[in-house]
Amino acid sequence: MEADFRARRREASLPAGNRTSGRGVPCGGIRILRPQCEQVCYAFPKGWPIEGRETATQDRSTLKLRDYQQECVEVCDALPPGSYLVQMATGLGKTVTFARLARRGRVLVLAHRKEILEQAQSYYDVPVGIEMAERASAGEPVVAASVASLVRRLDRFAPDDFDLVITDEAHHAVAPSYRKIYDYFKPRLHLGFTATPNRGDKVRLSDVYERIVFARDLKWGIDQGHLADIDCRQVTVDYDARKIKTSRNSTTGQQDFRLRDLDEALNTPETNDQIAAAYRRYAQGQTLVFAASVDHAYELARLIDGARVVEANTSPEERERLISGFGRGEFPCLVNNLVLTEGTDIPGIETVLIARPTKNPTLYTQMVGRGLRRGPGKESVRLVDCVGITYDSGLCAAPTLLGLDPEKVLARYRRQAVEGPLSTMEERFLSFDETPLSWALRAKRVDVLGRDEGWDLHDVNWVQLGDGSLTISTERVVLRIAPVDLVGASVLEIVDRKTGLVLSASEREPLQRLLDAAHERLSRKAADQRQLWDRKSADRWGSRPASPKQIALIEKLCAEAELSDLYDGLDGELTKAQAGQLITHLIERSKSERAAKARKGRADARQRRDIERLHRQGRVPDYVFRAIRFDELDGYTAWRIVKAAEEDAWDA
Repeated sequence: MEADFRARRREASLPAGNRTSGRGVPCGGIRILRPQCEQVCYAFPKGWPIEGRETATQDRSTLKLRDYQQECVEVCDALPPGSYLVQMATGLGKTVTFARLARRGRVLVLAHRKEILEQAQSYYDVPVGIEMAERASAGEPVVAASVASLVRRLDRFAPDDFDLVITDEAHHAVAPSYRKIYDYFKPRLHLGFTATPNRGDKVRLSDVYERIVFARDLKWGIDQGHLADIDCRQVTVDYDARKIKTSRNSTTGQQDFRLRDLDEALNTPETNDQIAAAYRRYAQGQTLVFAASVDHAYELARLIDGARVVEANTSPEERERLISGFGRGEFPCLVNNLVLTEGTDIPGIETVLIARPTKNPTLYTQMVGRGLRRGPGKESVRLVDCVGITYDSGLCAAPTLLGLDPEKVLARYRRQAVEGPLSTMEERFLSFDETPLSWALRAKRVDVLGRDEGWDLHDVNWVQLGDGSLTISTERVVLRIAPVDLVGASVLEIVDRKTGLVLSASEREPLQRLLDAAHERLSRKAADQRQLWDRKSADRWGSRPASPKQIALIEKLCAEAELSDLYDGLDGELTKAQAGQLITHLIERSKSERAAKARKGRADARQRRDIERLHRQGRVPDYVFRAIRFDELDGYTAWRIVKAAEEDAWDA
């Protein structure tokens, strides 16, 4: 079919000047497609590996896939008809991956940026038509289309023209322009690819995509050595992000700061001096700076020794000269205004300084992504975020890269949680969320999720942890719902409180279905413990002041510094509900600390025999015994199981 297409194209005549491609050359009305690499790698220092990387003359369609890319292709090729989402971090090769998907008919690639369309074009080994601005396709096997253009040209296509639709940056898929295209075409398969772990506006993608079928996030890329770790730093600059006006992109639906207002807020003598001081304090090696405007870029370059500027009006020859010189280390700092967010690979960048705040997770990820390339001697890149004097929950910062919400961490700990290696940020978030003050204040968070995001919590007194997971405890078990993904799905785990064993785990399902299942289980198996999990029951007794016995136990279990934080951070006196939350966590922490010391070896043969004997006697319940993985069982957990059995601690 593709050979026949090429033969027809050789004889075809296109209106001159009307249907040209960025990849093609108009020649007597015939477009000749010349796939090659759009992304140019500048100034590789000696010793930098280029195997498996693109060069200016290499045909990307011949690149060998990495193992995880090949795995993604195989997963997607085996999918039944439907609409599915793939999450793959910036730098892991989304475009080369989806270009290798099996073609059973024509393919439509949707994007909203020119760079993505041209990159997609260069990766395919067949002719690719472009639908964007003055360019138009002419029946090619693959069509790469701008959403803004295609939404006005749907009448040029039949609904069944495409077997496969691929949406790049698929977190935009809920926008009206995208939905209009999806409603028109009837493909066998629709695949969305995204590098962004969340949309920022908390809108879920479940209306478009059924489920996530493959995921490799930024932390995975760092842990596997494909990407550099990120050393995160924050600098406070004298602007107030809450006072900068925003506007919504008509194509993507994404809200961001208005450029004129952004320049007025950032491009002042005071803020520019502060940004330049941040560069002098934190920058290491070759530093790429993102400015709020062209004028802002030149002002910052004036204040930074040896800095140069590249911007939209820089000629192609001068741009290449500057970028090449920067890559060779001829000058230490290159300041740009969103020129280098895509399509340019400069190895050796050691610092990325963000002096252009944004609410757009995609844009933020692209800016940081310029420094993720690894090389000899480079294991990390420093990220310097210039944040405002007031906290704005919508402003993108380093936690955005992992889909973490800084609001889940108390303000007094927020900077400590953010600063440091990105690879361990999730652990820091959880550790700063696991403090006595945080535990006490969680009693006030109970119904925020249901009120703000429309979930029916059935009045279950859920506790939301720093990573976004939900937990509720009864006397015997802990119910835990993991953080939801982009399509609003998660997993419900039932964990035995006495042993820490996961007794059961659900399939990945929509969050509301899991909330319903958890409420049904609590109502059926813990009806006599309603005061522990029912919000209305808890409110009746929980609003009273903590008892002297509760306070005495808290003071016994808390360190002196923790008590000081606790009483300083509470708004008013400690209530019974807060004290109850706090005591539960303090006791569990004490158990965990003992467990950490004891978990240095596997359970021995005697402990395993004791557990099997107690199970035969009916003293270790079946549901616990089935959850034990004896080949992974540590000595402390085995001891807890035996102790609970000998004390007849389990319910019948």
